[in-house]
Amino acid sequence: MLPLFSIITPSYQARPKLEATSASVLGQSKDLYDYWVVDGASNDGTLEWLQNQNHPAFHWVSEKDSGVYDAMNKGIGLAQGKFLLFLGAGDLLLPGSLERVAYFLHEHPSARPRFVYGDVREMETNQHFTAGLFTKSKICRGNICHQGIFYEREIFDLVGGYELRYPIMADWALNLRCFGDSRIEKLYLAEDIAEFEGGGLCVHTPDFAFAEDRHQLIRDRIGLGHALFVRIEEALKRRGFL
Repeated sequence: MLPLFSIITPSYQARPKLEATSASVLGQSKDLYDYWVVDGASNDGTLEWLQNQNHPAFHWVSEKDSGVYDAMNKGIGLAQGKFLLFLGAGDLLLPGSLERVAYFLHEHPSARPRFVYGDVREMETNQHFTAGLFTKSKICRGNICHQGIFYEREIFDLVGGYELRYPIMADWALNLRCFGDSRIEKLYLAEDIAEFEGGGLCVHTPDFAFAEDRHQLIRDRIGLGHALFVRIEEALKRRGFL
C-alpha cells in the first residue's frame, strides 16, 4: 500500500541540519509517509550518514544536481506518496502534523487534485506566519511558505514541476500556475505545519530571472486583469500614494 504522504528534503553540505529535519519527519505516525533525501553529492559526511540510516520509510539518493529545484524535481519522480511536502535541510515538521493533515484531507474530499496549505513558524523568532485564505490576487503579491504546502501528486502531471530558470523563486512560479488552474482545488488548513529557518536563499539572494518575468507570469497564469492591477498598485506605492 502506497503512503499518503511523501516528504522530500533537498540537501547539500548540510549534515547537522539534515539530521534534525529527518528526526522531525521520522517521528511522525508510522505508515503515513515515506521520506526522501535528495542530496547533491555532499562531501561533508552526509553520504556516510545516509548509508547508516535503516528506518523503513527513509530513502535517499546522492548525486550531482543543478540546484535545489532540480533536486526537488528528482524527488517528485522518486516519491511514492499521494501528497508531496518539501522541507529544506534545517526545517522541522511539527509533531502530529501529518495526522492533522490526514484528518483534514479525509474531511475535505475532492474530485480535483488538492493543493492544501497551512501555517508555519520561524525558528529563531518563533514568529507565526499565517497563510490565511489565498486568492488569485493574494498569490500575485506574495508566496506561500513551501514548508506548509501539500501538493497532490496529480498537480505535477497537470502543470509540470519546478522551472529551473528560477533558482530562488521557482516555488512561487509553480504556485502562480496552481492558483491560475481551475482544475486544482485549493484548500487552507488553519494549523501550524512546520518550523523553518530564517534568512534563507530567498531573503539574501535575488532571483533576477523571476523578477524580470513576474508580471508576465502573473498575466499568463493568473490573468491580464490581475497583472495590470499589480502594475498599477506598485506604481502608486513608488509614488507614495499607498
